[in-house]
Amino acid sequence: MRRRREKRKKRKTRMKEDKNTDEERARGEEKEEEEHSRSRWRRRRIIKGKIRRKRIWKEEEEEKEEDENKLQDDMKKDEVQNIGSCRGKVRLRTSLRRWRDLRKKMCNREKRGVENEKKKKENKDEEEE
Repeated sequence: MRRRREKRKKRKTRMKEDKNTDEERARGEEKEEEEHSRSRWRRRRIIKGKIRRKRIWKEEEEEKEEDENKLQDDMKKDEVQNIGSCRGKVRLRTSLRRWRDLRKKMCNREKRGVENEKKKKENKDEEEE
């Protein structure tokens, strides 16, 4: 009888322990799943944030390009209007290197044209003399 009781007790305790370990395992798996899903959602949030920041950056870049294009158009209009005023164009300082170079070329052409005209006049004067 005594042995049976002891065996029964051992069996009960073993069952309880198994039950506890099963519950702990289940809890652990749930925790892991929660952590995994959390990290997955966190990753998705991070990626969404990156995409959002990238889109905002692209929009800002497009706005900058539009502003530069407007500036260039305005400068082209100025170029057409102020072909004669060479010195003023050189004095204008802009961040756009291309336009500065273009202005210099225009000024050089004008100067060359003026010099050529002077030379022609001198040649005509010499021929007349």
